[in-house]
Amino acid sequence: MSEPLPPVRGLVAAKYEVVRLIGRGGMGSVWEGRHESLGTRVAIKFIDAEHADNDEARARFVTEARAAATIQSKHAIQIFDHGLTGDGRPYIVMELLAGEALDKRIERLGAISLAETARIVQQVCRALQRAHDAGIIHRDLKPENVFLVQSPDDDDEIAKVLDFGIAKIKPPPGSEGLTSSTRTGAVLGTPYYMSPEQARGLRDLDHRTDLWSLGVIAYKCVTGVLPFDGESVGDLLVKICTAPLPRAAAIAPGLPPAFDIWFARALERDVPRRFATATELAVALAAAAGLPSSRGPTSTPMGDGTPVSVAARSLAPTLPGAAVTSAPITASTTARKPSRSTLAAFAAAAVVGGTLGVTAVVKLAATGKPPPPALAAPNVQPSPSTPTPTPTPTPTSTPQLPAPAPTPARTSAPAPHSPPPKPSSPPHPTSRPISPADPGY
Repeated sequence: MSEPLPPVRGLVAAKYEVVRLIGRGGMGSVWEGRHESLGTRVAIKFIDAEHADNDEARARFVTEARAAATIQSKHAIQIFDHGLTGDGRPYIVMELLAGEALDKRIERLGAISLAETARIVQQVCRALQRAHDAGIIHRDLKPENVFLVQSPDDDDEIAKVLDFGIAKIKPPPGSEGLTSSTRTGAVLGTPYYMSPEQARGLRDLDHRTDLWSLGVIAYKCVTGVLPFDGESVGDLLVKICTAPLPRAAAIAPGLPPAFDIWFARALERDVPRRFATATELAVALAAAAGLPSSRGPTSTPMGDGTPVSVAARSLAPTLPGAAVTSAPITASTTARKPSRSTLAAFAAAAVVGGTLGVTAVVKLAATGKPPPPALAAPNVQPSPSTPTPTPTPTPTSTPQLPAPAPTPARTSAPAPHSPPPKPSSPPHPTSRPISPADPGY
């Protein structure tokens, strides 16, 4: 069998050589290309000649290029170029992927573990969250449009969302209509994965139609079968809109009940009761699978620009015992500075203790009896590590008692000293942290 002829002659965009056919779709074909000077490999998508003059096909082509280029996530197909060939045929230059489509993975294995399904859905949701934030609704999510790519840097796989050809793009502020080819009553997408509102051909779809599709994808992954089927498209669409939801655990008994709870919410026919965002759906599925939702779709450290705090806040209410912190917990080797209230308490104790001691000694001197041991240092326990105090008292120094008066004359206690100035450095001479067990605490 002879090799198919390339759809164009010469270079595409004056720099890409068409090498070989990769695959064909309903209205076009995808070819491997090579950058003429850099030698890098790319994928080039063309509209078939018979559809090249079809306005709807051309509009979808433009939509696909614009939507994927807008998202800019490592979990969505990367677009490098877009334009028209010399004979007026539209093309898209995108990254060339090496790996396996999700539908092929399910077909090969029969089913995928819940943990692996949750990992794939988390990555798909990162791309979807970026798309939804940009006003883009995919509308054709299915296993065929999720590609599992082997990362060149490590052994981990990366899930990528493909084919935004029938995406609905929110128009810029001030403009009317939708930048898509949707008409009221038109049913676009793959019926098995459609939400009820999409199956009914409603025009005012929002991003939650994609969340229904993700629920069906996850169900297919863990059970190997679809939740709804029918003898005809009409029969199938009726079941999507009215039939009771099946229980995944009835097909795969090893699944936890938490998955059926998650699935019931993902496929909630009352749209406001469905998951509100792709991030929320992903976090809930990770919890059902018993996995930590380490990154949310969120998040620049995840590669997608969502602040880490957003992911943490979305995770905390879902996983019991989760603590939200902005920094790792580490042991500190620096002594804690005493608070102003602690310093004031130390100073007051020192002054009062000194005053009481002086009064007691003077009274005892008048009687000629030695001071009892209990009055030698009232309310203060000497610490072996406490250095000899300087003439200027500090809040933590042990007050020193004055020598007994040389004369037996009774003298009144001296006026209390005013509190010493606050030290500029921690009063403890050691570098260990203060604890309630320390004598000077």
